[in-house]
Amino acid sequence: MMKTKATTYVRKLRVGDTVYEDGEYWEVTRNPVVENGSHVVVYLRPYPHYEGVRSRAYRYSIDARTKLS
Repeated sequence: MMKTKATTYVRKLRVGDTVYEDGEYWEVTRNPVVENGSHVVVYLRPYPHYEGVRSRAYRYSIDARTKLS
């Protein structure tokens, strides 16, 4: 049986990854962008999403971790 990671750094997320935060599932819609070496901007939208739902930009600390789903 293959093990998978339970968490990852926010800066290492990729488009299409699904994360679990604040009791909800979110889908990554753009690759994370590191700003000034101290923050990461990630675009997320609720998962599953409905037509017309847009992504939102969230800013995290460079060392922030999140749960993969």
